[in-house]
This record gives sequence, structure tokens and C-alpha cells, in this order.
Amino acid sequence: NEATTTINFAVSVDEQGPIITYIYMTGGGTGNQTTQSGVVTIVTNEKSSCRYNLNNPGFSFDNGIVMTGDNTNEHSLNEYNPLYHVKCRDIFGNIGSYTIYR
Repeated sequence: NEATTTINFAVSVDEQGPIITYIYMTGGGTGNQTTQSGVVTIVTNEKSSCRYNLNNPGFSFDNGIVMTGDNTNEHSLNEYNPLYHVKCRDIFGNIGSYTIYR
């Protein structure tokens, strides 16, 4: 006895890092840099983990400051700075790098 069949399928390969689709800030206040606050939240197009650095755009992902929202689409940080260097990594290890100006 022999049974044969043909199965067709397609494979999609994810080679692109997460993309930031939305950025917003909640809270905060007025005044100079040392007194301003507020939560910066980013939304990505796929589940990811994000980290940031305040000074070095070329930082290693593993050495970045962890943002909230591990393996989710929404990530937040609560540290004032005029700009943030952000890297987000998906479950396949693809990394997207961004600079966010406040």
C-alpha cells in the first residue's frame, strides 16, 4: 500500500526590524530640562523588545537601557532628554534603529 499527496505552501521570511508606527508623550510639564518629565511611548508594527541610549546612536542592543513592554507592540520610557536613540528587536533577531527627538 502506498499513499501519495502533494502539499503546496509558501514561506515568508522576516528580515526587517520592527518599525515605529506611532510615538506619543503623556504627562510632563514646563520648565528647564532638569524639571521636565513625561512618559515617551512608541508603538511598533510587530511584537518586539526595545532599548535606548541617550548619547550613542551606535550602542549595542544588549547594552541599551530597557524600555517597558517586552515582546509587545507598545514600549515606554520615563527619562527626560532632548533625543533618544532607540533600537527594537523582534523575535527573529532583526533590529530597527531610530532617533527620536523630543
